[in-house]
Amino acid sequence: MIPLQDRPSNWKQRVVFGVLGLVFLGVIGVYQVGLHGIEHSYERLLDTTVAQEKVALEISQAVLQARRAEKDFLLRMDTAYAEKVAKQVDLVGTLALTLADIAKETHDAEGIATAEDIQKYIKSYGESFASLAVGWQRVGLTPDEGLNGIFRSAAHKLEDQLKEFDVDMLRTLLLEARRAEKDFRLRRDVQYMTHHHELMQAMLRETEASLLNETAKTQILALLKPYQDAVAQAAEEIAANGNDATPETAEQLSTTAHHLEQFLDARHVRGGWRDYLLARRAEKDYQARGNEKYVQQLQEQVAHLAKAIQASGVSEENKQPLQRLLTEYQEAFLSTVAESNHIKELTEQMRSAVHAIDGPVEQALQHAREAQIQGVSSIQKQAIAVRRQALGLAALGLLLGVIVLWRRMPMFESY
Repeated sequence: MIPLQDRPSNWKQRVVFGVLGLVFLGVIGVYQVGLHGIEHSYERLLDTTVAQEKVALEISQAVLQARRAEKDFLLRMDTAYAEKVAKQVDLVGTLALTLADIAKETHDAEGIATAEDIQKYIKSYGESFASLAVGWQRVGLTPDEGLNGIFRSAAHKLEDQLKEFDVDMLRTLLLEARRAEKDFRLRRDVQYMTHHHELMQAMLRETEASLLNETAKTQILALLKPYQDAVAQAAEEIAANGNDATPETAEQLSTTAHHLEQFLDARHVRGGWRDYLLARRAEKDYQARGNEKYVQQLQEQVAHLAKAIQASGVSEENKQPLQRLLTEYQEAFLSTVAESNHIKELTEQMRSAVHAIDGPVEQALQHAREAQIQGVSSIQKQAIAVRRQALGLAALGLLLGVIVLWRRMPMFESY
């Protein structure tokens, strides 16, 4: 049995050791609670800021993929790339919603605003590009499609028709030959007959090289032969009698020459083929450079060609198809120009939209990284606070232990 006088002292010791036990349990509890809080903070960091950065990176990559597909479409004019753009735009929209949800969980007003900006600008970009793709489809993704196809068809029909009136050079050569013929009859100088022969050979070569159909070429050669024979007969008569050809030969010469002239005049559009080629050159210059001055040049050449057709000796039956084809060509070209101008506007809208999205995407990345840094800093501060609390409790327990030992030492019992 413990003496009664010793019981209070033993009781006090038990209380002190109990307190010390509680202190050390408190230290363990503080560490446990602190570690749990830190783990929770890290989980929250992974679920929010790290996830936010991951989504922002995915948005940035999707935007880049959309721009790449956009460039491929404009270079290759393949609708498959337009579909890729639409797919990436939808992906960015979905990711922006995810980014907004993450920001809402953390009550991040700035993150929410950034996500909404991304949604707004990617929608604008997607709509602008879709309109641009439709515009290019209207123009024609290949030379034979859309307005390009209509325009090329009109140009080729006009060209095929104008080929039947490619007699400018033939008519000029005939006029020069008639001049040489008359000079010979007036002056009896053989050099004019030599020149006339050279002109006839040139007419034969020009007939073969012309754009006329084979039927027209055959008709010209058939009309040219009697004229050449008449000139040869006249030359023989002049050489024989020293005077002009006989009236019969002169009549034959005039008749055959007029038949050939009438045939050529019925197919002669003064400068028609040249005007057409100049119009096509202006057309190609516009397509290559996009300068409106070439549109004006084409219209001027078309107007000049229309006047030449109207003033020509071509029959009304042939004039009407020519004028109709010329009008179709001009209208098709102007339709292409109008759509091209619309495409320019859509391109500017698309570029503005895609440039606008760059800022919010970069801002989302930067914001996620800053939030991650802040989260790590907060966790570090939390760990320091837990360590300080635990050390404080440990120091308190140590102090209590020292006091108990101090009170139990014999040298201090008198106190």
